[in-house]
Amino acid sequence: MTVHDDEFIARVLPDGCLELFCHSKQSWHKCSRRGTAMWIALRRSDWRPDLAAHEIAWQLNVDVESVQCEAEAWLVHFRTKAS
Repeated sequence: MTVHDDEFIARVLPDGCLELFCHSKQSWHKCSRRGTAMWIALRRSDWRPDLAAHEIAWQLNVDVESVQCEAEAWLVHFRTKAS
């Protein structure tokens, strides 16, 4: 399955992880399982790291604040990659 976004194309690999293509950088990035979960949660939450963090923290039974820091860092990484 391939999902097109304004800046990225996301496709699911045979191992269940995502591979993201950044149009502006003309490069691919393979997500880990946690990165794949982060992408899905961020998409579902309209790119709001606070909401994505709550979804992931609940599913993994971990601290929301640590996941939110990771979600924010994930967004910064890809926003930087896209610019």
